[in-house]
Amino acid sequence: MMRSLWAGVSGLQAHQYAMDVEGNNIANVNTFGFKYSRADFSTLMSQTSKIATAPDGDLGGKNPMQVGLGAGVNSTTRIHSQGNIQTTDKNTDLAINGDGFFIVSNDGGVTQFYTRAGDFKTDAVGNFVDNNGYTVQGWNYNQETGQIDSSKSVEDIVIPPGMSMPARPSSIVKLTANLDSGNTLGSNASAKRPIYALDSTHGRRDDTGTAIDENDTGHTEFYTTSKTGAQVTEKGVDMGVVFNAKGEGLNLREGQGIWVSYADAKHTSNIAMSPDLPTEQAQMQDNTQYTFWGFKDANGDSHPAKLNITINGVNIQAEGVGRDTFLNAINAKTAETGVVASIVDGKITFTNDNSTGTTSKSKNLNIQIHADTTAGAQVETRANASTGDVATPPLLTANGTADRAWLGTDDGQPNGAAKMNVQVVTAHEYIYSKNGVDIGANPNPTNNPPQNMPTMNGQRVFHTTEDLRELLQRDARWGVDYDGDGTLEGAQNNGGFGDDANPLVEVVVESDGRFKITNPKGDNSKDMTFKVTGYSNETNKIATNDKFTAMFSALDGNFNAGNNEKYSQDMYLSAHTASIEIFDSLGSRHELTVQFTKQTKTADGGAEWSIIISVPEPAEINFSGDGAPGNIVVGNLRFGNDGSLQSYTPNVLNFTGNNGSKPDQVVKLDFGTTGAFDGLTSYDKDSATTKQETDGYTGGNLKPDALRTDENGYIYGEFTNGKTLALAKVALASFPNNMGLEEIGNNLFKATANSGNATIGHAGEGGRGGLKSSAIEMSNVDLSRALTELIVIQRGYQANSKTITTSDQLLNTLLQLKQ
Repeated sequence: MMRSLWAGVSGLQAHQYAMDVEGNNIANVNTFGFKYSRADFSTLMSQTSKIATAPDGDLGGKNPMQVGLGAGVNSTTRIHSQGNIQTTDKNTDLAINGDGFFIVSNDGGVTQFYTRAGDFKTDAVGNFVDNNGYTVQGWNYNQETGQIDSSKSVEDIVIPPGMSMPARPSSIVKLTANLDSGNTLGSNASAKRPIYALDSTHGRRDDTGTAIDENDTGHTEFYTTSKTGAQVTEKGVDMGVVFNAKGEGLNLREGQGIWVSYADAKHTSNIAMSPDLPTEQAQMQDNTQYTFWGFKDANGDSHPAKLNITINGVNIQAEGVGRDTFLNAINAKTAETGVVASIVDGKITFTNDNSTGTTSKSKNLNIQIHADTTAGAQVETRANASTGDVATPPLLTANGTADRAWLGTDDGQPNGAAKMNVQVVTAHEYIYSKNGVDIGANPNPTNNPPQNMPTMNGQRVFHTTEDLRELLQRDARWGVDYDGDGTLEGAQNNGGFGDDANPLVEVVVESDGRFKITNPKGDNSKDMTFKVTGYSNETNKIATNDKFTAMFSALDGNFNAGNNEKYSQDMYLSAHTASIEIFDSLGSRHELTVQFTKQTKTADGGAEWSIIISVPEPAEINFSGDGAPGNIVVGNLRFGNDGSLQSYTPNVLNFTGNNGSKPDQVVKLDFGTTGAFDGLTSYDKDSATTKQETDGYTGGNLKPDALRTDENGYIYGEFTNGKTLALAKVALASFPNNMGLEEIGNNLFKATANSGNATIGHAGEGGRGGLKSSAIEMSNVDLSRALTELIVIQRGYQANSKTITTSDQLLNTLLQLKQ
């Protein structure tokens, strides 16, 4: 009976211990990183009254007879389940999601303790500590190497307040941008720039007198605009990539172009015709000179004249009486030929003002009089020898003058040989070629005939803005038959070549992107009349390019010698500018400006752009001695027809700040991978920079309270130079048996023989959990479980107390037996 008393006592003691454990759990329901425990009950040894016996013959075996002596708590088990993670507003808080412990020390890392409570902060000297003042262990940033070396043993994490970040010179510049390949430049004014300026001399800069090739894309001439900048001059670009003032691309295709007329094409016969032959024979005077247009004889029979003439490839034939019949026949075809015929003061004049049509059939004058033409013949009447009457038609005879006076005579004399054909050229075709052309050097009329100008089936052919500018100027000077005599003033004459017909005309491209034509007053100056029309070619199915025509239609109209300039519309190139800060060894900022300008189309349908890279003086990036300013480097880049980057130069810059910083600083330019789309691209959308960066920065100091952590355990600091640097990395420890750790208070554990040794490493590796920044792990105590456990413990305690009272009652009954 005494055994039951002591069993009840042991039960009370065990449940009291369990109550202590559960009370501690509930007490720490809000302790950061706390892990609850449970009491592990076990039986005490049993008293054996009889041992077990084996079966023997007919007698069966018996079980042992034992009486247990009670219960006890032989251990407590700590449950390391994950606690809830609560986000906070404190940048240096850390929570572990998964296995592992933070490592802290109070003696420089000699003794290590472990905790799940990530409520960290810095102290006055920069130690990264927990709430106990113990320093968190990890790896620090090495200012000499610029790295955090996590291969060595952990140490106290120390981040000195106001620590200095030394300046870092830039070694690489990365740029991600799109350069517009499309048909419009959009509304962004910075996406276009005027076409490059050009003076009036081909192959030379007039301002310096130096020879240059304006069409050499590998060479760029500059003029300095200020101490910090320069502009390109004397540079021709592919006319096919030019945009108008509205930002619309001309998109010139091979063979498209315009007609430019510098004067009306006019030819007047150099002899005056006799009076018209009367249409009635009775009105004819005997022995009189007339111009034959047909007539009716005395019998009323008609004797018509005949016209057979070809004008600009259009054959015109007519028969009839009266000169109006023939003039009307010619003028009825004006819509096809562009030519109007008239007779003034007895001279026939053909005029083409070149204002209509888009083909050669309606431009200039190309007139051929065929041999069977009788209209316009110079004749003389004679008397019949027998009657004295005015002759019938057979009695009309030539008067010793030319048979026809439509075009005059070769020598201008009435008796000279008749001109059968005349060509007057005042308009030229200017046709675009997608390939480069060689227009030759600045022409010298004494040895370079007009035929030497580049032609395509007799047309002027251009590729660049410089080609077109120079061809316009050359034609205005000596490619126009201003006086209509059928020969160009610069054409061959007596074995040589004459002077320019209009030598003072100049065509330039101004810096605002307009073609400008001037026609000064001077010796041999000519009045001009511009007519610009589209160009088409039905045979080759070339349609007019109306945008290109409109660019130069502003030139239309009279332009007399001595008047002011005439201008085309504004012309632009697709462009984009990006500015990137780079830093020298002193941390001084320098603005690296990169200008991209579309130059030409490539054979595969892509595009080539020029690159002008500049830095403000006195810094230098150009040491090539190519004549460009020392602060400017020129390069180019190519895009494929899918918008991918194909190549670019330069790839590396040698930068010298000339301000006391380290010279010859190598800066790599990273504009993307060849054949890829990870840097510069050229799509049909507005030019825009999406990303630019450099690895350099100026020096700075750590801002107060500017630390933050991340999920990898890094501790970052924000510096006064705007940079953020990883200053340390927090280490985590893991154990073979977390339950074997010994709790020593203050949220700390220490290793024991049963926990095993700590394995230290990075978060998220080796089975260690990940980290959550600006968060903290809460207690894993479940109040619903804990309170239920209290009820269970209470019932167990009450039941054991009942065992004692019942045993006591039995003892009292026993004592009462002797009474």
